[in-house]
Amino acid sequence: MSLEDNNSGPDSGDGLSGGSDKPKSDSSKLFFTYPENPVYVSQDGGKNVENNHRPNIEYDFCSTIENDSDLPSGALFVLFKIEGDDGSSKEISFGQDAGLDGGAKVLANVHYGSFPNQFIHYTLSASIYASSSPDTAIRTGQTGIVINTSSTGNNSDSSSGGTDSGSTEDPGPEASNSSSSENGSSGNSSSENSSSENSSSENSSSENNSSESSSSDSYN
Repeated sequence: MSLEDNNSGPDSGDGLSGGSDKPKSDSSKLFFTYPENPVYVSQDGGKNVENNHRPNIEYDFCSTIENDSDLPSGALFVLFKIEGDDGSSKEISFGQDAGLDGGAKVLANVHYGSFPNQFIHYTLSASIYASSSPDTAIRTGQTGIVINTSSTGNNSDSSSGGTDSGSTEDPGPEASNSSSSENGSSGNSSSENSSSENSSSENSSSENNSSESSSSDSYN
């Protein structure tokens, strides 16, 4: 994930308003509360981060915004944008017309919908804007998303997480169970072989004892 700080100071149209002596609002200090995870995907409106992105599941895009100024921010909005390497693109806006008081924060979340069942790399970004300056983002954060395509009910897992875009491979619960089952079967097979060998050894010992007993009787 990455962040861009476009805050250029109070003299550059950064959201200060109300006069030069005593501004009544200040949007220049709006920031992402969790810079290591500025924007993320969720199934439950932002309560939990979803790192294993699957097709045909309804998702939300979320970002927590905070005002680090002593002044209220004034009206603001967060623009979520998702772009795929297949050329697809979509923008969804979250508005906070009441702004944020100094030190307050808000969970910006919008409903996206579901991803198609295709192996596509996406870039998801969230940009904070003051409604008074809709063309200049105050800050922008982004992350990478890889969709886990589904085939015949099995999921090939690879997802992005942490502070950098990327993917990690996960065999998933089905593969783990299969591996566990195979290991168990191998162990049983080994046990059976061991039991068979012990049985064979016991039979051989019994035959040897019987042969020695017969030879002794014949001698006597």
